Amino acid sequence: MMQSVPDGWHLVRLAHVVEFRNGQDFKAVESDSENIPVYGSGGVFAQAQTYLHDGESILFGRKGTVDCPLYVNGKFWTVDTMYYTIPRPLVVPKFVYYWATTAPYPAIATQTTVPSTTSVDLGRLQIPLPPFKTQEAITTYLDCETSEIDSMLNKLNDLGQLLEERQQNTVKETLASVSPNAPWVQCKLLCKINTGSGDTQDATEDGNFPFYVRSQTPKKYHTWEFDGEAVLTAGDGAGVGKVFHLANGKFMAHQRVYVLNNFQGTMASYFYHVFKWLFPHAAKDGSAKNTVDSVRQPMIANLKVPLPSLDEQKHITKHLEENIKNIDAMFNKIKELKDLLIERRRALITAAVTGQIEVH
Repeated sequence: MMQSVPDGWHLVRLAHVVEFRNGQDFKAVESDSENIPVYGSGGVFAQAQTYLHDGESILFGRKGTVDCPLYVNGKFWTVDTMYYTIPRPLVVPKFVYYWATTAPYPAIATQTTVPSTTSVDLGRLQIPLPPFKTQEAITTYLDCETSEIDSMLNKLNDLGQLLEERQQNTVKETLASVSPNAPWVQCKLLCKINTGSGDTQDATEDGNFPFYVRSQTPKKYHTWEFDGEAVLTAGDGAGVGKVFHLANGKFMAHQRVYVLNNFQGTMASYFYHVFKWLFPHAAKDGSAKNTVDSVRQPMIANLKVPLPSLDEQKHITKHLEENIKNIDAMFNKIKELKDLLIERRRALITAAVTGQIEVH
């Protein structure tokens, strides 16, 4: 079914309004002294001594993260897992970028472990194109509206950072009260260390069991492989040192999620709080880097944690859970507000670039 557009607008293929160019490997041009940004799918991550293009451009993911286009203006270099574009004179580049944030990437991306797109498929996407002056007006309007939303999101992020620091300080101050004579014991002596066998693509909406993946939000799975109390953490990716779960009962785990269970001499809940406090530092210092952070099992196995008596562990855990419960409630409220703002931003952009709202 053909998409309808307002009078005076036209549906055109993306390839008619921008020219696609391939990014390139940046190793040969990397520089510590120059200030030309090198873009990956997550934004700037390095500097280069020369550039691929100078001017406005929309960057599209070719491999990996394919649904997060970027707008750039000025001299830049972009990696070989991305495309950059040269906008044609009939478009306002920022208007194309705003539309690109709403494009149906799942419809053209390969359904593989590492999603990918081609410039041909991207070029076939249809963009609703209003007259040039309307593009300018919509761009100005969205710049204003989205900047206000982004400002509110930044304030919520700052508040979340303060709460995270407060939570860390609560754990640190509580654990400082542990008896100085309590031994520090390696994790491998306190629990078994396994990894799951699940694959994200096998998650199901109607699964009966929690499926712990490498993010803070569990999915669902049709069967289980672990039963009982366990502490879980991401084994690679952006969640390294940041994603932790305390599970109890039957559950499934991703093949790159570490599962610590069968605890000896320690309470799972006590171990969870201590491990969540100590491990991020170990992960930061010892992670193996290729394209993403990754955790090797010895990093967990050799990590030492303080081990007071079980009575003291119970007291510490109770104190922590009472205090952290209030902080978690605030975290949840912040997440709700952020989700609402993000949805508002998305809906506003979609309505503006498709002509659902009239912008003068």
